[in-house]
Amino acid sequence: MPSLLPFRPWKFKDGDPSQISQLTEPERKFDDRSPFVRYARSAALWAEWVREDIVSLDPDQQMPVAMHDGFSFTFAVSPLSDLRATMSVPPAAKDHQQRLLESTQLYVEPIIVFPISNGDYAVVGNHELFAAAHAYQNEMARPGKLRPSDYCLVAVVEEQYLSTIQPQQLNYSVDKPGEVILAELSNAGYAVSPRTDDLNEACVQVEGQNLIKTPEPGGHWKEELSQILGIRSLDFPSNTLTFAKEDTKTKVMLVSPQLTTGVLENGVEFAYGSQGNSIRPLPGANMWSLRDFRI
Repeated sequence: MPSLLPFRPWKFKDGDPSQISQLTEPERKFDDRSPFVRYARSAALWAEWVREDIVSLDPDQQMPVAMHDGFSFTFAVSPLSDLRATMSVPPAAKDHQQRLLESTQLYVEPIIVFPISNGDYAVVGNHELFAAAHAYQNEMARPGKLRPSDYCLVAVVEEQYLSTIQPQQLNYSVDKPGEVILAELSNAGYAVSPRTDDLNEACVQVEGQNLIKTPEPGGHWKEELSQILGIRSLDFPSNTLTFAKEDTKTKVMLVSPQLTTGVLENGVEFAYGSQGNSIRPLPGANMWSLRDFRI
């Protein structure tokens, strides 16, 4: 793993990171003049922890390995340019993480990644933090100059971990008639299937009819499917459960494929919210400060 770098982790002296929520979810008070004041409180709290020796910096550079629920997570620092997105994130979803990163200069938890070909890593967890890191990188960018913001904290997971990331159903209520959607899906290469649980296929269910297709690399398949369904984007599902029985709109369900090595190697970008993590390392276990990084 040549692109991964060792680092000096910050850890709680008593080994108990449960108090980390005080930093990650700072209190917003009624007399705050700005909604961003609470992030200054996070920065002040971290400075207090360092000053009071509540947290300590390991003297040696390392790649810590943490076990959680039987899975190992190898922590390291990585260039953001070596990470590949697998899921889009709505702009507002990363704002909180970005504000924390800007104010504290601290990675309290890692971006979860899995190694793929060419030395790159697919992001399979903490997608909002990855989007926040990219936004912060763009904000701090200087032409021709590397900065600490060009790097991030990652946790590399084993292949077995991928089985814990389960596909979720995304529901849509669309104006197009079902028979029109089915015809357009067929013309686009979707095949009728009795199954909705094929690990390597994306399944679109239109009024009880299942059609499957292997998603192409990148986000082009999402654009195509959005156009067929006649909706703005797959990243904003509608909750069809709230519609009355007499509603005449067509109900569509999308089930993304399981995150297998082959699917990740294909470079597919999934719709937001289509995958759900069940396991992740505890925040506060191995923290990394951008202020400690020297390029």
